[in-house]
Parts: sequence; C-alpha cells; structure tokens
Amino acid sequence: MAPPPMSSDASELRYVVVVDMDNDTQLDIIVANYGTNNMGILFGYGNWAFLKQMMISTDSNSHPSCIAIGDFNDDTQLDIAVI
Repeated sequence: MAPPPMSSDASELRYVVVVDMDNDTQLDIIVANYGTNNMGILFGYGNWAFLKQMMISTDSNSHPSCIAIGDFNDDTQLDIAVI
C-alpha cells in the first residue's frame, strides 16, 4: 500500500479533491500545491491504496489554490481545471 499524500512545508497544500477520474470505480486524489506551483494526482487501485503521486507543474508563480472537476469539453471524460 502506498503512503497517504503528504505536504511538505514548501508545497503549502491548498486544495484536495477526491473523485474517480479514470472511471475505474476507485477514488483518486488530486491536490493543489500553492508553494511548489504544481498539482499532484494519486490514482486509487483498491483497498485505499494509490499509485505513486504524479506531479504536474502549473508554471512558476502560478500558486494554484483551487481545483474544479467536470467534463468541460463534452468528451465524456472528466477534466481538471486548476485556479
């Protein structure tokens, strides 16, 4: 089992979303890290276990503080908006 998502002092975790992003009936976790200008995605695979966190840069000085989830482009797949 993977460890739970952690936030170092530098990352300044600001927002967490729990949703089934990949439509596999397992909950996934998405976090916005204000201090390190990135978001992390942890895909769940059962029994509250997660794959290694995928980090995606939101550009320098972007300071993400909110996440919205929805099918923004009508392709029946969930999309992520970071604000």
